[in-house]
Amino acid sequence: MDEEKEELRKFIDAAHKLEFLTEDIYKKDDIYGVYRFSIGKLLGKGGFGYVYELKDKKINASYAMKIILKSHSKFKIVKDEGATQTKLNHSNIVTTNFLFDTCDYVAIIMELAEKDLFDHATKNKFVWKDAAKILKEISSAVSYIHSQGYAHRDIKPENIMKCKGVWKLIDFGFAVLSTEKLKSPCCTLDYMAPEVLEVANIRVDFYLGQPTDIWALGILLYELIFGKLLFYRKSYKQTYEAISTETVTFPDTPEIPENVKSLIEKMLDKNPKTRITIEDVKKILDELLFEKT
Repeated sequence: MDEEKEELRKFIDAAHKLEFLTEDIYKKDDIYGVYRFSIGKLLGKGGFGYVYELKDKKINASYAMKIILKSHSKFKIVKDEGATQTKLNHSNIVTTNFLFDTCDYVAIIMELAEKDLFDHATKNKFVWKDAAKILKEISSAVSYIHSQGYAHRDIKPENIMKCKGVWKLIDFGFAVLSTEKLKSPCCTLDYMAPEVLEVANIRVDFYLGQPTDIWALGILLYELIFGKLLFYRKSYKQTYEAISTETVTFPDTPEIPENVKSLIEKMLDKNPKTRITIEDVKKILDELLFEKT
């Protein structure tokens, strides 16, 4: 761990001379002293690299810093993620404050989150209205992303973070333009739409990203309410077949209103062409949450 921190300190030493991409916090003529930043605790480690807390002594602020070597096989994914997030500005999307880019490293400096939805869901049970409120926040982010001509393609509890009481979407490494004809699968199998599997099995030529976001939101809503993944099975093959062929079924408990079931069914329409749009999802959620019971 000491070697990793020393390597990161060297990175900061190189990065302090660079100009940040965003200038709303900093001015162009700032002198970025090497002692301005200090590295805090390790927040996470994945296939892409490391996420550390980064403290900015100049303005007394803390951020999350995702860092990856340019020689890493997933470097392009992280670079694309940063490039996409700097273009997006929404209250339910984690803010990308600035980027560092050196000869050896790239780092995305983001808003520091408290916890992810996966952690929260494993420790808390949701009544359907609480689940719908969370989905309403994330649907607002997805609506904005879609309006900007993108699809997220990796919506799952681990990519939803709580920041100062607000649920926010993160991780745009698989984000694409909404018009792009996609021919390779991505995201986690349990949240993967049937048309993505169809492409993987060479049954269709391509799929579009935005309808897959709706499917993932439907799986997420079901998971928050019932505490389990709808199509999860013991093996990859069984899960694959369940997503492709099985219909939506609901447990007897907890009981939920028929219009909530209807929304989930519309979001999990196996035909992406007739699947509900994000704007209709938002409209129905508003109706459900403001409906007198």
